Amino acid sequence: MKPFDLGKAKAGEPVVSQRHTSRNYVPARILCFDALGQNPIVALVKDEIDGEIEVVERLNLSGISAYYTLFMAPVKRTGWIICRPWLLSSGNYNLEPAYSVLFPTEEKAREAFGGRFDDYQIAKVEWKE
Repeated sequence: MKPFDLGKAKAGEPVVSQRHTSRNYVPARILCFDALGQNPIVALVKDEIDGEIEVVERLNLSGISAYYTLFMAPVKRTGWIICRPWLLSSGNYNLEPAYSVLFPTEEKAREAFGGRFDDYQIAKVEWKE
């Protein structure tokens, strides 16, 4: 999990919270960054058991309170790669990347490859950062 980043959180990027007694991460919604006192961040945190809004928690600028720590939520990314299928001894096919280039869209991958898809395929790849 990525550490809490105040600038990114202020820009609206999603945030998750972890209760110190748990290993689970739940969505958190920051209400404000400028509350009076030592702990200026006020956030709503979902209860991990029943999903209800559990706490209005005050956190310091590092995203840490007595019971919760904020983290940046993982962001799902998508890309496309050009692959060549290899026939396995079992009769199944295995896709192996033909080039070490990750394209942002399927159309960009098709344009870059020039339309020669006799022995190649375009595969969608997804990951979390």
